[in-house]
Amino acid sequence: MLRFSILSLWVSCIPCYGEDPKLETPKKPSTKVVLQYSGHIEEKGESKFVMQPEKCGTEGESRTLEGITIRLAPKSEKIKLRYKVHLQDYGDTGWFGLGEFAGTRLQYRRLEAIWIEILGEGAKTYDIYYQAHLAGDGWTDWKTNGEMCGSRRQGKRLEAIRIFAVEK
Repeated sequence: MLRFSILSLWVSCIPCYGEDPKLETPKKPSTKVVLQYSGHIEEKGESKFVMQPEKCGTEGESRTLEGITIRLAPKSEKIKLRYKVHLQDYGDTGWFGLGEFAGTRLQYRRLEAIWIEILGEGAKTYDIYYQAHLAGDGWTDWKTNGEMCGSRRQGKRLEAIRIFAVEK
């Protein structure tokens, strides 16, 4: 008489935060300078303001960020910061200050790149880090202090962004 034994093995994969090393913040976000940001999302409108380094925007929905506003959180140490964006069919915008909207609303022009930098005395004490989720590419590497994050004239929409300030 032949006997068979069946052995089964159950394997389970549990995703965890930080699975993608690009999503880990390279340094600890500042508790003194705290940024908030909101985006205008294609066909959804204005998002709520999120706190650094949370994600603003969408992933996997094929929706572009059409604009962004960056501001300081209440009780944050004051710094000067500026940012500009590259818009589909327009090109690079001029610089915008804290609390100003950079981009378009209801024109279906995608953000394709962003630059963010700290100015004046704050630049001696703080760095700014930011990364974007690009259509077809996923999350970019972290950029700092005025580096271009995204692309120009490649048709790649910026779908989400993460930003934070860090003490030097």
